[in-house]
Amino acid sequence: MQLTRSTVTRSIEKMEHRNFLIRDQIGRSTKVFPKQLSIDLDPLIKQAWKKLHKRYTAILGKEEGDKLTSAIYTASQILA
Repeated sequence: MQLTRSTVTRSIEKMEHRNFLIRDQIGRSTKVFPKQLSIDLDPLIKQAWKKLHKRYTAILGKEEGDKLTSAIYTASQILA
């Protein structure tokens, strides 16, 4: 994904406004932390990912579904 700084900032501001996270300004850096609402939603999010995996594996087949899962995981690690 190629996101501009302003896009990321707007997304974080929206999530902060909805009480999903909190920002902590440290010098020129900003750290972002989940609030309890986000932590509480974590099991539902994981369940949704599993459901999505099942759906695209049914379409693509197990091998291609696993490749896609691996690619998504790798991308998330690079972006984190």
